[in-house]
Amino acid sequence: MSTVNHFICMVLLALGSATSQCGAQYFSNYDPGDETFSRKIKIIDEFIDRFNGRDSSLFKTAAKNKQYLFTRGRQIVSLFNLENTSFTDKDTSLKIFFKLVMNSEHPVYLSFNDTDWYAEAQGIFLLNGKLVEMPLIMNVKSQGDEWSKWMIAGVGNMVPSNEPMPSVSANMKNKSVQYISSSAYAMNFVELHNVFTNDMAPGYFFDPAILNTYKVRQFAASIKSGQLKFRYVKKISFHFYHVNGWIFTVDQFNRKSLNSGWLISSIQKVTVGEKEVALKKLLYR
Repeated sequence: MSTVNHFICMVLLALGSATSQCGAQYFSNYDPGDETFSRKIKIIDEFIDRFNGRDSSLFKTAAKNKQYLFTRGRQIVSLFNLENTSFTDKDTSLKIFFKLVMNSEHPVYLSFNDTDWYAEAQGIFLLNGKLVEMPLIMNVKSQGDEWSKWMIAGVGNMVPSNEPMPSVSANMKNKSVQYISSSAYAMNFVELHNVFTNDMAPGYFFDPAILNTYKVRQFAASIKSGQLKFRYVKKISFHFYHVNGWIFTVDQFNRKSLNSGWLISSIQKVTVGEKEVALKKLLYR
C-alpha cells in the first residue's frame, strides 16, 4: 500500500468509515512499542473505557499532547494480549468481530453494570487445616446508576491446592457487611474476609438462582461452622458474553511490557446455543 493510500486509509479508519480497500489492518497497523498507545491497563474500568473508545480514557488522556489518530480500532487492538501470535489480521473471524463492535449504525459498547459479564475468582480456602481451591463466579447487580454490587452466581468444585500456606495478619478483623462492593475486584476481593464469616447471611451475597441449591447450602454451612475458612483470591479472570455471537476472556498480565495489565487472553465466535452451554459450564461445574 502506498504512503498516500495508507494515509487515506488511516483517515477513513479514524472516521469509522474504512472500506474494504483499506483491508481493515487492525493488528498490522498497531505498534506495541509505541508508548502513546501501549499503556498498562491497571483496572477493568479502564479496559471498558478503552474498549468503548471514550475520550476520557486514561489511554487518550496520557497521550493528549501527541499527534496521533485515536481510532477506536487501535484502542481495541491494544486490549489484546499481543504476545499471543494468533491475534493477527490473518484471522478473518477477528475482522468480523471488529466490524461488529465498531458498526457505524449500531456500535457495541460495554458497561460495568451489564449483567452478562462475570468475574471468576479462584479462591483459596482452609479446610480442616489443609488448603483447597474453589472458583467463585460473580456477577454485577445494579440499580441503574444508583448502586452496583457483586453477587456470587456460581460456586465451583473444590480441589486440593499447592499454594504455600498464607500467614494471617493479626490485624485482619472481620466486620459486618451486607454486600460485596463493586470496587472489590480491584483489591482481589479481599472483602470476602468480611463476607465468609460465622454469621454470614447467604441471601445478601448469593444470586437467588443458586441460593437454595445443595452446593451453596453446603458451602454456607461449612463457612458458618468454621470448617471452611477463606484466605485469599489467587487469580481473577473476567468473561464477557455481551457481544452478540462472541465470548472473550480477560486476564491480568503482569510483565515488563507496555502491552500489560488486563488484556483479552482468548476470544471465540459462538452460536447462541454454544454461548448458553459455555455460560452453564462456567456457572454450574
